[in-house]
Amino acid sequence: MANDPRRLKPGPDGRRRTVHARIGYNSVGEMFRAFQAGIRYQILGLFDFLKGPGTSSPMVVALHRKKCEDFASRYNGPGQAATYGDFIASHFEIFQSLRASAR
Repeated sequence: MANDPRRLKPGPDGRRRTVHARIGYNSVGEMFRAFQAGIRYQILGLFDFLKGPGTSSPMVVALHRKKCEDFASRYNGPGQAATYGDFIASHFEIFQSLRASAR
């Protein structure tokens, strides 16, 4: 699915996807080709998306404050924010307990 060219088209609501510009690509096609070139570019794209433009990132701030629903809403839209927020929070708690036991 990640290499499906149909994903280059506008979303179901008709709006153009603009993630490519937010993470430094001139076009969706350029981003798509970079992502196909290797996982490195997909990971860099994810971090660039989370950081966002400017010096402060609302998504990073939400994660630092453990506001998982706020993060989910900013990352994926408000439609399933509560569901994804709960999912992120529960996995964060698991990570924290594993991290604590490894010390």
